Amino acid sequence: MHPADVLDDGEMHVGAGVGVVAPMPDAERADGAAGAESRIALPAGFGAEAQIRRGFGSGWEAGLRAGPGTFGLDGRLRLLGTRKWLLTAGMGFAATLLPAMLVDDVRRYDLDSGSRLEGQAEILFGRNWSDVLRLWIGPRLSAGRFSISGVEPGTDLESNVAHDQSGTTGFAGGTLGIATGYRYIHAFAELAAAQTFGAEKAFVIAPAFGLWARF
Repeated sequence: MHPADVLDDGEMHVGAGVGVVAPMPDAERADGAAGAESRIALPAGFGAEAQIRRGFGSGWEAGLRAGPGTFGLDGRLRLLGTRKWLLTAGMGFAATLLPAMLVDDVRRYDLDSGSRLEGQAEILFGRNWSDVLRLWIGPRLSAGRFSISGVEPGTDLESNVAHDQSGTTGFAGGTLGIATGYRYIHAFAELAAAQTFGAEKAFVIAPAFGLWARF
């Protein structure tokens, strides 16, 4: 949801988009404790996100992101270039506040608590054609930890199994994006692909689409 450029001092960016995280191939996930861990470590499926950003001069900006059950904050710094050819670096942090939203389709598991925290970094190379067209491409890296606790119900209270697990999660990959519009309003499409590591290993693709406004 972000091109390679950095906002000017005082410039604002407001955007919203929808997308999907799709493991390839799409394997059926387990139920119970194993399924809950899998969904926390690699939340797959449709999602939505909104963001607001501001430029602070000297070639850097900061922003806030929010979606169902998650929030994040990040910053971006211009490394090379002007308004046409650009190389920028971004770093951020994301947290899952409502992990139940990631595991509510898991049968035979009652969630007590959980969390998912990540640090993210990327480098984007891009080209802007006036206020009409933007292209960007670059690598992304994420690493973090998750924890989950709950109960896998048995046939009666005495056979219930308590479960408490934590582990690492993350991905390494890249993104390719395009945005078109005029001056204040742009529509964008972005495709990310990555290899995950840690507790859940898979190759994923993540297309996203949306709009942003700058003023």
